[in-house]
Amino acid sequence: MNYHHRAADAEHVVALIHQPSGRALAVQADVGDAAQVRSIAERIASELGPIDILINNAGDWPRATWRISTTRKWKLCGAPTWTV
Repeated sequence: MNYHHRAADAEHVVALIHQPSGRALAVQADVGDAAQVRSIAERIASELGPIDILINNAGDWPRATWRISTTRKWKLCGAPTWTV
């Protein structure tokens, strides 16, 4: 569980994941910084093993429908996390 500023909320989500015997870890990073993303990926791998599923919920999507969206807009949305 990555968070940028709200550690308590991230820890709450991790606790919910742990309840049904899940495994999770709260890690702080700015996903717009490739070095921080590499660092948390390495920490997660060392503490929990390889990442099997990654859900990216970070990014900024300009208001537009999918039909009028452009490749450039899509790349801007995901670019911070695609550099790792």
